[in-house]
Amino acid sequence: MELTIHGAGQTVTGSLFQVTTKNTSFLLDCGLFQGRREDQYQQNHRFDFDPKDIDCVILSHAHLDHCGRLPMLVRGGFRGPIFTTSASAELCSLLLRDVGESEEDDAARDRSTQSQMKGKPQSEPLFTVKDAERTIRQLKIVEYNTKKTLPGDVTFRFRDAGHILGSSIIETWMEENGRIVHLVDTGDVGRKNAPIIRDPDYPSTASYLLCESTYANRTHEPLERTIKRFEQIIIKANRHQSHILVPAFAIGRTQALIYALNLLVENEKVPIIPVAIDSPLAIKATEIFKRHRECFDDEMWDLIESGDAPLDFKGLQYVERQYDSDALSQQRGPVMIIAGSGMMNGGRILRHLYRRLEDRNTHLLVIGFQAPGTLGHKIVHGARQVRIYGRIKRVKARLQRLYGFSAHADRSELANFFASLRHQKPNHVFAVHGSPQACQGLVRIVKQTLRCPVTAPRIGQKIRL
Repeated sequence: MELTIHGAGQTVTGSLFQVTTKNTSFLLDCGLFQGRREDQYQQNHRFDFDPKDIDCVILSHAHLDHCGRLPMLVRGGFRGPIFTTSASAELCSLLLRDVGESEEDDAARDRSTQSQMKGKPQSEPLFTVKDAERTIRQLKIVEYNTKKTLPGDVTFRFRDAGHILGSSIIETWMEENGRIVHLVDTGDVGRKNAPIIRDPDYPSTASYLLCESTYANRTHEPLERTIKRFEQIIIKANRHQSHILVPAFAIGRTQALIYALNLLVENEKVPIIPVAIDSPLAIKATEIFKRHRECFDDEMWDLIESGDAPLDFKGLQYVERQYDSDALSQQRGPVMIIAGSGMMNGGRILRHLYRRLEDRNTHLLVIGFQAPGTLGHKIVHGARQVRIYGRIKRVKARLQRLYGFSAHADRSELANFFASLRHQKPNHVFAVHGSPQACQGLVRIVKQTLRCPVTAPRIGQKIRL
C-alpha cells in the first residue's frame, strides 16, 4: 500500500492524497491550490497521475482547498463516484457552480482586455459551469458513522470533523494479504464549543494519521474574548459612524458571524446597525445551513426551541444585486459589510476595499487564514499600499484581527485530539495542510503527546504503509 502527497504538503491549500493498494486507487480530497491567479492555473491543471486510473474520491468537506480541483479531475477522464455527506454535497454543488460562473466571467473580461494587447496570452477559466455540472452528477452521499465498502477491499466511514457544516474526518480500512491498515485523514479539524455545528468526533485508533496543522504553532484567543472585542468594535463604529468591512468565507465563517451577531443583538450588547451580507454565494450557503438541522449542536437547538432564529436578527440584510452592492459601499456609516472573498483575492469585498481602504475611519476585520500571494496576506503582513483594479491604494483603514472565529483547531486543541489516540498510538503521523512552521509545530505536539514517529511530508512524496 502506498500513500502519495499530491497537495497540502508543507502548504495549506491543495489538499490531495492518493492511496494505492494492490486492487484500487482512490483520492482523499481534490483541492485547489490558492494564491496568485497566474500561479494557480498551472498548479491546478497538472496531475501527477492519470485521472482515468482513479476509482473514487472520498471528500472531507466543501471548501475549495479540498474540493476545488474535482472539475479538472473529471475533465481529465475521472468517471468514478465522489463520496461525501449530504450537507457537503449540497454545499459543494453550490460552490463549484459559483466558481465556474466566476471563472467564465473573469476569463471573458480578461480576453476582452487582452485582445487589445499584442503578445498577451489568452486567459482561460480554471473550469467552466459545464465542468462543474458534470462533477456534481458524480457526487454520492454517505452519511456520518455509516461504513461503506468499496471494491478492492477498502472500507471507509465519515466522522463529524466539527469544522463546517457537513465536514468529516475520514477513516479508511484497507486489507491486503491478510493485513488491515487503518488510515485516518482529519480533513480540517474543528474546535469544541464552536457555534452552530457539533463538536469534532475524534477517532480512538489509527494505524496512520494524516493531520492538518494550519494553526499547530498558535493558540487562538478564546471565542468569548473575540466576541467581546467584536462587540467593542461595533460600539466604536456606531459612535464614529464608521464602516466595518469583513472579508469572510461564504461557507462557515459568514454563518458563524451571523450567529455571533444574533447573540449580541438579542442580548442588547450592541446598538442595532445595518449588517449586510454582500455575497450571493453566502446567502445561498446560509439557506443550506438552515436546512441541515441534523448537523446542529445542542446550543443551536436550544435557541431554536426558545423561539430565536439563530441565523437572523434585526438589522440583517442580504444583498444579491450588484447595483445594491455598489450603493451599499457609498452608504453613510455606521454599517457592517460582510463580503467574499475571505482572502480578499476577488469577489465583492474588492469594491468595498477600493472605496474604503484609504479611509482611517474604516475598520477592516480579518477573521480567517490568508494564503501567501493573496491580497489579504499582503495587508495582514503590513503592506502600506496595494493594487486593486489596477490602481494603487494606501492601506489606512484600521486593521483588526479576530482569529478567535477560526474553524481550525489550534495547538492545545490538536493536543486534546491526540490524547484520544494515546491508548493505541499510530504507527506514524503525517503533518499536512500547514506552512512549514505550522507543520513543525504539529511535529512538536505529537512528540510531546503521542511520542510516536511523525514527519511533515512534502508534495510529491510517496509513503509505504
